[in-house]
Amino acid sequence: MSRRVLLGLSLLLLATLLAVNAFSAGTLRGESPRVEVQGYPRLLVYAPPSLNITQGSVGVLVCTVSNVGDAPAENTYLSVVAAGCAYLSTDGENWKKNLTFFLGTFPGHSLRRFTVFVACREAERGRIIVTAVADNHDPVITTVDVAVQPREAPRQSSVEWTPVLAILALSTPIAYYMVSRRRSKEKKKKKSFNDV
Repeated sequence: MSRRVLLGLSLLLLATLLAVNAFSAGTLRGESPRVEVQGYPRLLVYAPPSLNITQGSVGVLVCTVSNVGDAPAENTYLSVVAAGCAYLSTDGENWKKNLTFFLGTFPGHSLRRFTVFVACREAERGRIIVTAVADNHDPVITTVDVAVQPREAPRQSSVEWTPVLAILALSTPIAYYMVSRRRSKEKKKKKSFNDV
């Protein structure tokens, strides 16, 4: 190869290296480009594994939804569905089998708590399914088992109060009579000793 060809190739190589260096630095003016790497949302749902309530009473279930990811979860909502004997309410008056809470755009590194009232009319078992769903995230599901204890009947005493009160009412005058009779006998004995 001739010197001219080698010089031309080396100049071309130098120009290419300078261009690559300038591009990797950002622009030809020496500014570095900013590359925005956005993370992804990561939804978690927390709820207690079980809830024990008495038949006819109301239990409280607190559900927590959190986005521990860097990116917001778009069009997010929380669905709470009751199965079995369980009924759900947010105000304690309107009871339903399912509730939906809309969160909208749920930012990263945030959490929200929801309080749901749970009631069962029958002494059976129930289950509550809590699901968090977003457009850019797979559904996250957790379940809560509801155990319902039967309502206890009011306890009645095995002792009837009427006979007890009657016995007390009769025993008081009898006890007073016996005490007063004993005192009178003791007084008579004292008199007889004093007379001798």
